Amino acid sequence: MVIRMIIGALILSLLGTQEDLDGILEKMRISTSTIKTMRSTYEQTKTMSLLEDEVKTGGTLFYDRAKDSTRWQSEDGTIQQVNRDRYIAVFPGLKEVEIYPLKERGKAFRTIMGSPDPDQMKKEFEVTLVSSAEESIQLKLRPKSDFLKKRIREAHLQIDSETYLITGVRYTETNGDTVRILFRNRVINPDLPAGTFKLDLDALRTKGYNIREHE
Repeated sequence: MVIRMIIGALILSLLGTQEDLDGILEKMRISTSTIKTMRSTYEQTKTMSLLEDEVKTGGTLFYDRAKDSTRWQSEDGTIQQVNRDRYIAVFPGLKEVEIYPLKERGKAFRTIMGSPDPDQMKKEFEVTLVSSAEESIQLKLRPKSDFLKKRIREAHLQIDSETYLITGVRYTETNGDTVRILFRNRVINPDLPAGTFKLDLDALRTKGYNIREHE
């Protein structure tokens, strides 16, 4: 009888947790659906497991739903940009540009890079609710697909409990390095400058950049 009571309590607890998680993801979906454009600053800290060293960077994040584009512009001039079907990285210090096609992997990659859609998140990750407090909610994500498993072990999201927008991300790469990103000064639906997501590759070539387009 006692064992049955314990099992029953565990089942009810799990059902309650799932209901809470589904409710949180639905509120995230509603909240993010209102976002057409977004601008925010970010602070990134990468901890390298072997060297026990930290590298800190920061910059500005731009997002445009209609263009299906996200752009990370670091203070040192480095640019990482995800468009509908390709990923572009510009490294001014090295005068290098790397371009990778995304194709069907594009949505999964955008889930890693930012502006995640909760429905896409559920498709790409096993999502569990870690904690739900007055100020913030913590979710843990474990990748399902081989594409993501080759890149990250797991990720944690920090979500504002009022706006249901992501305020922080922490993920562990397959080599043990960890990356933590905090988002600040978020502005929803601003008018983004013309050409925010346009990169003039010809102009970069004239400046001596080596541009490599991968198949």
